[in-house]
Amino acid sequence: MTESGAPVLKHLNPLTPLVMVYCREGFEADAGQELAAKVSEILSLTGIIGAKRQLQAVTTLNSAFVMLPLASAEELMGLRKKLRLSSLIFARQLAFGFGPLNLGDARDRAAPIAAAALDTLFATAGIQYNRMVVTYPDNNDGKELTRFSKLVHPALTKALTKGGLITKNGARGLPIFNVFFYDRAKSALLTWIDPNNSSQWIDGVARLKLPPAAPSRSTLKLEEAFHVFMNKDQRDYLLRPGLTAVDLGASPGGWTYQLIKREMFVTAVDNGPMDNALMATGMVNHKEADAFHYKPKTPVDWLICDVVEQPSRVAKLAAEWIREGHCRYVILNLKLPMKQRRQEVLKCLEVIGAANENWHLAARQLYHDRREVTVFAASRLAP
Repeated sequence: MTESGAPVLKHLNPLTPLVMVYCREGFEADAGQELAAKVSEILSLTGIIGAKRQLQAVTTLNSAFVMLPLASAEELMGLRKKLRLSSLIFARQLAFGFGPLNLGDARDRAAPIAAAALDTLFATAGIQYNRMVVTYPDNNDGKELTRFSKLVHPALTKALTKGGLITKNGARGLPIFNVFFYDRAKSALLTWIDPNNSSQWIDGVARLKLPPAAPSRSTLKLEEAFHVFMNKDQRDYLLRPGLTAVDLGASPGGWTYQLIKREMFVTAVDNGPMDNALMATGMVNHKEADAFHYKPKTPVDWLICDVVEQPSRVAKLAAEWIREGHCRYVILNLKLPMKQRRQEVLKCLEVIGAANENWHLAARQLYHDRREVTVFAASRLAP
């Protein structure tokens, strides 16, 4: 790992197969450790690599993405169906492909990219793509590429369509060809994104609008969680009107707002005040109490929790609610420590998972999270 700037990849070439994930700026080491561990586990179980081989991701502080070089196209294609975005906590988006391609200061980016794409497995595997996208890191350097990406997109689409990689019909279900620029567009990764194994936001950035009536921006964390952890049918079932919920650490009501607008009844537990407009709905019962001592008299459908507290304590609280049958679904945030962040999350997930091994459990560092990870647990996802 280097301190800052673009990754040092002198030992790689444009034909190096790799796996890539997008992540939050500053969490590259966590995402890299996780990716290497998961890929190593998959390849070892499938017999593609030996158990003794050590995989190491290429990470750069504040680059907002991670690359994991592979030894062969066989490994790449073996991972394509086995590695799932849902199994990764610190990854916002997942892509497979080749790189890095050094473009230097050349004015024409489309020609060398098209030539490299046609020389790789993209062409030889006979895979077609329904469209082409241009992405870049979610950091300050990446923001400078916004205008550039719009300018280069038409020329790249034309060149790749002419080469036969992109179908003119735009068939749904086919992979998306992704050109990822970084290092001020002097370098690129040529990858594909599987629509059935990816974020609904092509770069993993959940572009949600803050509702004018929401009491705080934290409301976007819960809204994003609903989209990340549930498909539409599951949302319709798990968030249907009339369900009951407890919001621990509710003040001023950012998370409660998301449930109220779905016509659910909420007990808001916090010693702080609640938003007046939420209270006026008649659907909120405000309990001035400590989140770690409150227990419902009868079971509720949902427990949501965004308490500022040590993650281990929050995990134990959630495990207690699950174990004692106080709720059927949980969404909570774990505030991460400065060091050993991934290890702390895994410990917390182990505690929550042990409360009931039959429950579905998932975790992700969301775009609207900061130094946090959001956890979702459910007794069942659909009827």
